Amino acid sequence: MFRETESLLRDALQLPDEERLRVAERLFESLREEKVLSAWLDEAERRKSPWDAGLLNGVDGADVIRGLRNHSGR
Repeated sequence: MFRETESLLRDALQLPDEERLRVAERLFESLREEKVLSAWLDEAERRKSPWDAGLLNGVDGADVIRGLRNHSGR
């Protein structure tokens, strides 16, 4: 473990319980955020691959909205 990490942990363990909980929650959230971001990036790449390979055709956004409005009776 890095010397700075050891020092940070030693200092953090001296905090009152409520502050230690805040630090722990924030650290956990940051890990979770990175994992979620990574998963979204993987999903975006998975969805983009067929497009790049020419396996999908695009549809004009205005046509989609028009079709939805017609379908819903508006």
